[in-house]
Amino acid sequence: MDRCFLIIIIIMGTGLVSGDSIEPDKEKNVITNERETVKLSCSYSTTSNDVWLYWYRQYPNGELKFLAYKGASNGDTITPDKTEEFAAEGSNVTLSCRYSSAWSLLWYRQYPRSAPEFLVLIVDSAKQAQTSDVDHRLSTKIRKTEKQNHVDLIISFPKVSDSALYYCALTPTVTGNTTTLYKNLTKLCVLLNRLEHITSKKTMFLNC
Repeated sequence: MDRCFLIIIIIMGTGLVSGDSIEPDKEKNVITNERETVKLSCSYSTTSNDVWLYWYRQYPNGELKFLAYKGASNGDTITPDKTEEFAAEGSNVTLSCRYSSAWSLLWYRQYPRSAPEFLVLIVDSAKQAQTSDVDHRLSTKIRKTEKQNHVDLIISFPKVSDSALYYCALTPTVTGNTTTLYKNLTKLCVLLNRLEHITSKKTMFLNC
């Protein structure tokens, strides 16, 4: 007899309000053969602009175990102010993205032939800058005006090795589909300052 197993899924939403609902698309018990691919899905309705959906698993007589989460939004957008930025080595540089609304904002960095790397996260309501655990020279802060919201990535004392692609995002998309992430990139080129003895003038050499 083929083995079968029971999966119990619970989805929870942060920011759900009265009247919102969520339910599995199929029956509560899903039976499948071992090694067969199975897809579980739920449908939800909400009037909230920012919703976080969580997947959990629970075995008989066991505790709930967190599996994954995904943010969902109703029409939220984020766009870089510039698609390319140049900076001199040692001079602070700020990369900025404007966004409509969000619960949290994230920055990523990608070097050639490498996967995007998470740098730092900041919540929309933050009043102070958030420093990256990956590199303490990197920090992010929220700027809000009456017309626009901005999230900035500040790179202190940039080095030539900081030349890379930088992405702003509303949700942790690197672990999943990166199609949206790649639309929000800024190419940073840090220029190396050198003193030319012939002309006695400082010139910049591109190294990215």
